[in-house]
Amino acid sequence: MTDDDREGRLYRISIPGLTDGASVMPRAQLCNPIGDNSEETEIRIKPGDRVWVAFEGGDPRFPVIVGFRPKNQENGIDWRRFFHANFQFNADSTFEIIANTKVHVKTQTALIEADNAHCTGNLTVDGLLTFNGGMQGKGGAGGGPAMIVSGGAAFSEDVVAAGTSVHGHGHIEQGDGARVSNPVA
Repeated sequence: MTDDDREGRLYRISIPGLTDGASVMPRAQLCNPIGDNSEETEIRIKPGDRVWVAFEGGDPRFPVIVGFRPKNQENGIDWRRFFHANFQFNADSTFEIIANTKVHVKTQTALIEADNAHCTGNLTVDGLLTFNGGMQGKGGAGGGPAMIVSGGAAFSEDVVAAGTSVHGHGHIEQGDGARVSNPVA
């Protein structure tokens, strides 16, 4: 089979025993599965793909591609793969991915546009974590600290710890109450 008119969903096909020696191969329409209307989705068929055909009214001049034909050897097992230039999934309510072991997303850029995102387990980031809208958190179970940093931390502005400005407070001597250090700022 060869590409002929992808937008029109028309393809030139060869049929052993019927098209042998023909100079022009018949044009076959594609039979899209229910739910895959041709205005919104293209089922990729590549030149050389093996397909099953039926004929409108039994007339071999009007072939219809009804499915892919397996090669009966060396077929993939335990995987379902889709190949196309672009994919879009639209759900009126919920789109759910359930995997018992792992979901692996591999791309140069991943963009999540959501008013709220919730992660119920641990989250590990191996690269730089950048946030632009602030950060807020609380300690975990058992009353432990909300954050533990191994290594230094740099702040371009003041840090407030338990209501006390790290940058703007001084120290008072325990005995006579005299100031032993002035605020930094």
